[in-house]
Parts: sequence; C-alpha cells; structure tokens
Amino acid sequence: MTPYIVSMHRDVLIMANKSLFSPYFCHRTKCIDMEQQKYPRGHWMSMGLAIGLAVGFIAGYLIWKVTGITTTALAIGPATGLIIGAIAGTILENRNKHRRRPMTATEQARSRKVIWLTVMAMLMLLVVSLMLILKNQP
Repeated sequence: MTPYIVSMHRDVLIMANKSLFSPYFCHRTKCIDMEQQKYPRGHWMSMGLAIGLAVGFIAGYLIWKVTGITTTALAIGPATGLIIGAIAGTILENRNKHRRRPMTATEQARSRKVIWLTVMAMLMLLVVSLMLILKNQP
C-alpha cells in the first residue's frame, strides 16, 4: 500500500496510509519516517535541560515579583529548572532508547568544544564573583 500526501508545508510532508497517519520528514527526494528517525546520544537530555532552564528562569522571575527578593529568586529559579530539566531529559532518554544512535566524530568534537567553553565561562564567573565579594569586604 503506497502512502499518499495529506498536506505539505515547506520540507515537511504529512503522508498517510488508509488506516494510520504517519508523519514523514521529506527533504528533496529523501523521506524519513519520524518514528524511525535516529538521534545522537544526549539529544533528549539537552532538550530537557533547555526546557527546564527556560521554565526555571520564568519561575525565578515570578518568585522575584511575588516575594521581592531579587538575588535568591534569580538564583533558585534556574537551579531548580536545571534539576527539573535533568530529570525530564533522563526520562526522555530512557523512553527513546530505541531511537538513539552513537555520536559521530564531528558531534563529539562539537560536544567537547561546548563543554570547554562552558567550563571557561563558569571559571570566569567564579573569578568575577570572588573579586566582587572581596571588594565589598571591610
């Protein structure tokens, strides 16, 4: 049974059989069934962390507006969001084990670069915060 096109928008075709709708991602001539699409290891964790961090910033802002305590709310919100995002990412990674593939060499190199940039940014923030703390000492 050949699928037929139900709707088309840019590169995404929604194709269907008579009994079951199944989304396909089509680019030029190559169509991929989205249920069989493979993602690199850590993809779902990064999605969970990004969503958790965004929710945490919003929660921190709301706590700040409700309580009026700026520093505590702005620090607790993103930290809580990262914890919630890590939990959500772990759940998504376990739920999508069958769709996970090993990382390619370029993905590993990019991942290492992002980790090093994050570590450098954290060290710079630590140095600046220590300088501000020591500057305000009597």
